[in-house]
Amino acid sequence: MAQHLPAAMYQGLVQAGVPAAAAQEVSNLPPTGALFAAFLGYNHMAHLLPAPVLQQLPQASQQFILGKVFFSELIAPAVMSSLHSAFYISAALSLIAAVASFMRGKKAAPVH
Repeated sequence: MAQHLPAAMYQGLVQAGVPAAAAQEVSNLPPTGALFAAFLGYNHMAHLLPAPVLQQLPQASQQFILGKVFFSELIAPAVMSSLHSAFYISAALSLIAAVASFMRGKKAAPVH
């Protein structure tokens, strides 16, 4: 997630009208806070973006950025990419475990 979230946040913020410098600053923050905020259903863009930056945006952009769907849609691609990676790794490890179990044979180890 740390690889994909900064680019997704930067692109989403710039597309919403946030100046590139402010978007870059916000997108370089650690992803932990963004992840917890998403799990809690909280959009913390009002705390991440400086007030002067928000105030210079049109009212419609402010409402969009601070709304309920912007943040979750902003981080969704990075979260989904991370989940896909985790599931692929889990599937590969399960396959390796299944092959190792099959190669062990039917004879069980004696119990003492």
